[in-house]
Amino acid sequence: MFVVGATAIDLDHYPGAVRRYGLRNPLDGFRFAFTGRVPGWAPHDSRYPVVVQRPLHRPEIALGLVVLGLSWRPLRPLALGLLWHLALDLFDILADRRTR
Repeated sequence: MFVVGATAIDLDHYPGAVRRYGLRNPLDGFRFAFTGRVPGWAPHDSRYPVVVQRPLHRPEIALGLVVLGLSWRPLRPLALGLLWHLALDLFDILADRRTR
């Protein structure tokens, strides 16, 4: 469940990519959700970085899921995986800002 919580949160990238970039194939959406790369685009395409709506990454939604997970014992590993993922996202944002 920890791994599910840490990775499944990125599935929220797919609906936004369908709307904004026209990804219709679920396999392309899966690749996009977990790599941030749009299939068919070159690695250094000028259209990067890709920006899509990510509802599960919104602080109030993430906090609600964590509180729910921590309050219901069977979901604790899921909540901890979600927290781990958000911590890694924060680290990535801070590291990216330091390189600019």
